Amino acid sequence: MLGPRSGTIARVSRPEQRGRDGTNRTKRETEPGGGRAVLLVVAGILLSSALLPWGVLGLGLEIAAIVIGVRTLRRAKVSGRAAPGAFAAVVGGSLAVTFFVLALAFVGYFYDEYDAYRSCVDRAITSTASDACRTQFDRSVRDRMGLTP
Repeated sequence: MLGPRSGTIARVSRPEQRGRDGTNRTKRETEPGGGRAVLLVVAGILLSSALLPWGVLGLGLEIAAIVIGVRTLRRAKVSGRAAPGAFAAVVGGSLAVTFFVLALAFVGYFYDEYDAYRSCVDRAITSTASDACRTQFDRSVRDRMGLTP
């Protein structure tokens, strides 16, 4: 629509849409991002259960979920809005990252014992032989930790 001066476009103002409670309906009541962060945490946990090599991708998704969750919480605090799922994503991602790092440290520390266990199980033909492999693995882990009586 042309304004009073030729060549300019006049802005047409739209009336605000108000809900029944009188609040502005065009404005968001929640800060977006929390749901995405929760989905990243869930995907990261599923991938982290594989430990290596997919676990590294899961670890990256969990770290990304923490970053997105923190940024969403900060934006929500500044704007005075709610951020559903953001806090859960930060807590869940932090726990998942902690668990992944501990599991990776455990595997690294007990790699020799675990490697011997895997080769023993691969050679085992009967369930009795598999049980003997498990018993030997438990004994070697206890020896390494200094828990043998």
